[in-house]
Amino acid sequence: MSSICHCAFKRHAAVLAVCLGLSLAATGQGYNNRITFSNMSGDDALVKVVGPETEIVSVPNGGSGAVRVPAGQYYILVRYCDRSQRCSYTRGNPFSVDETLNQYSDITITLHKVVNGNYGTRPSSGAEFMSH
Repeated sequence: MSSICHCAFKRHAAVLAVCLGLSLAATGQGYNNRITFSNMSGDDALVKVVGPETEIVSVPNGGSGAVRVPAGQYYILVRYCDRSQRCSYTRGNPFSVDETLNQYSDITITLHKVVNGNYGTRPSSGAEFMSH
């Protein structure tokens, strides 16, 4: 029986505070929206966030990583590699990153290799992963 990776997906809308704006200006971050990946898959992962902009983040097994992106429609491509460098690939369902004048998206996606998670994925290929 083959398992399909489903990733836990949480969305939080947060009110943009003045101090957050000052903090972002001080660090040079251009976007308020954040997508955080928590890797509980058992393998190291390389995640490509594909949408109006493409961002890449390496997320070691048991670790986390984040990207900041503008508002828009996105999906993820994930390459999971085990210790012997055998890799598998998945593509996540589309999701929205929303931003208004006083709210932004703070999304967490937990990478799992489990059936029936709440963020659907399908098998993908190395060719699809490399094409983006």
